[in-house]
Amino acid sequence: MYLFYGENCPHCIELKSFLKEYLEEKDNITLYSYEIWNNNVNKTHLQNIVNILHVQFSGVPYLVIGNSAISGFSKELTPERIKNTVN
Repeated sequence: MYLFYGENCPHCIELKSFLKEYLEEKDNITLYSYEIWNNNVNKTHLQNIVNILHVQFSGVPYLVIGNSAISGFSKELTPERIKNTVN
């Protein structure tokens, strides 16, 4: 998993909290995190992934799992979407 986030972004903080708990159960998944609001190298890394996967980037948080991307965070929808994508 690749997480692209913005420093102090409230939705990013929620997603990171969910992922921390969720990934405690998953020893076969590694999470790589990249802050993009203040880091141009990480912005370029994100742009490269978006180009490779032919997906759109609409803002943070932006989570890439395999060849799927999940943008934003909703307590009601995103956790289930992540679990389904992982499975």
